[in-house]
Amino acid sequence: MKMRNTFIFLFSLFTVLTMPSCTKDQKALKALEGYWTLQYQQINGVIDTQLQGCTWYFNRCANASSASSVWCLSVVNCFSPSFDYNIEYKISDKGTKMIMKELSGTSEREILVLNDHEFRIQNNNSQQGVIVEVYAR
Repeated sequence: MKMRNTFIFLFSLFTVLTMPSCTKDQKALKALEGYWTLQYQQINGVIDTQLQGCTWYFNRCANASSASSVWCLSVVNCFSPSFDYNIEYKISDKGTKMIMKELSGTSEREILVLNDHEFRIQNNNSQQGVIVEVYAR
């Protein structure tokens, strides 16, 4: 009986401790949903506006279940000639990390700012250095 009560207590504690991170990830997904336009990139501290105006569209993947943690990102109006580029992504670490599955492999970005009007991510790219991308609605 004592063992059973201990097990129930530990299970309840584990459930309570893991719920907040799940909620923060879901809040970040909800906040990202929609269109974001690149304002600029900052590469190793230098502002680069070459891709300014590039649009990212965050949405639930067409083939995903409603409980899926994987969402889709479409890159539109970005390259010439124009083509749409789709990336699967998910949010982790209490809404602070974005993991993107691209053609070239999986990459991870740190979410620096995410609110109703601004979205900043940082990518520590081994070839290009530190890249900060700033988006606005």
